[in-house]
Amino acid sequence: MRVTFLGTGTSVGVPRIACDCPVCSSTQPENKRLRCSILIEHGDRHILVDTSPDLRTQALTYQVDRVDAVLFTHGHADHLHGLDDVRIYCFQRDDPLPCYGDAATLDRIRRVFDYVEESFALRQYGWPLYLYSGDRKVTYTEHVGRKEHYHHPRCAMRNLSALERIIERGGTVSDFWSAD
Repeated sequence: MRVTFLGTGTSVGVPRIACDCPVCSSTQPENKRLRCSILIEHGDRHILVDTSPDLRTQALTYQVDRVDAVLFTHGHADHLHGLDDVRIYCFQRDDPLPCYGDAATLDRIRRVFDYVEESFALRQYGWPLYLYSGDRKVTYTEHVGRKEHYHHPRCAMRNLSALERIIERGGTVSDFWSAD
């Protein structure tokens, strides 16, 4: 399994517009981060976790030439608004691209991108979402806490803890995206 962190920035990116704090004014490369998206490659499967508004730049930078499914962690703009750029991967398919999210996220996608069901098969999952590492079930938890903490780095790391445990154990991501 290969996991590529396409973006690890906050909801507004790093550096933030009109900010002169030490991080945003830094010349260090680690302080130039695009918004959150992850690509998981396992065997011949490529699953995209979230579609940040920076997705086009991320896909070109990391040469993402294929996406077999999309998993949305939640329905905020910084995790959805790159969806239009995913349509290019639909051109490679004979069937709609599976996209997974909870009910609220899928409702938001249908409202914001009212044309998506032509290219995407929107499928609902419930929380908690389970990923599997060998015979171990690992829980991928929903966002918790107050709104202002949603994009705090520690919150992001908690939400990636299940994926991290799978990687540490050399496990595999379950085939949940092929289920109907």
